[in-house]
Amino acid sequence: MEKTLLPDPANQVTEHDFSRGPWWPKETYDAAWAVEFLEHVGVNYHFNYISAFRKAALLFVSSSRWGGWHHVEVHDDPWWIQKYESYGFRFSEELTQAARKAAKQEAGIGPDGKKYRAQHLRTSLKVFINPSVAALPEHAHLFPAPGCFVRRGENFKLISRPCGSGSREAHLESTLPPSFQTIELTEEMDTKWMEMLKSKLNVTNIA
Repeated sequence: MEKTLLPDPANQVTEHDFSRGPWWPKETYDAAWAVEFLEHVGVNYHFNYISAFRKAALLFVSSSRWGGWHHVEVHDDPWWIQKYESYGFRFSEELTQAARKAAKQEAGIGPDGKKYRAQHLRTSLKVFINPSVAALPEHAHLFPAPGCFVRRGENFKLISRPCGSGSREAHLESTLPPSFQTIELTEEMDTKWMEMLKSKLNVTNIA
């Protein structure tokens, strides 16, 4: 029987001190997100938190490039890439550049309502794939993209469409379930996300 001190473990955040040992989440997840965390943990403690990262199919991590409070691991991207690939993760240049580009294009509003430049995301965010988890059937919906051929465009770039539409033979094509299709972000989703932040962080002035 599992034991916990949390009154509602399914809906609460787990707080863990990785200097005291590892933590193994029970489930696997699509992604793990760690911003301005890596530089604060000495390499001698890496395996304490890598055990948790290994439960995610994708890792989104940033790393500081300057000094600061307890910045004990300040390195350029090649060091981190080599280190994380030695742990079994695979660096994705394509996903990294796409995520950095998105951070540059979107205005960032923090939980306190202030606007931020998202400099850590724009300059040092790195995306890694964890093949051992990404290969599991429950994560097969990752990397959604239309799969039925339309034509080759400029520079021979592949142009595709969602199967089951946009063609005279569409009725003969098998279609993917909604869970395998690209998520279309809406203002309603943004509103729900902000409301969740307000409730979790106990703030009310999020713009």
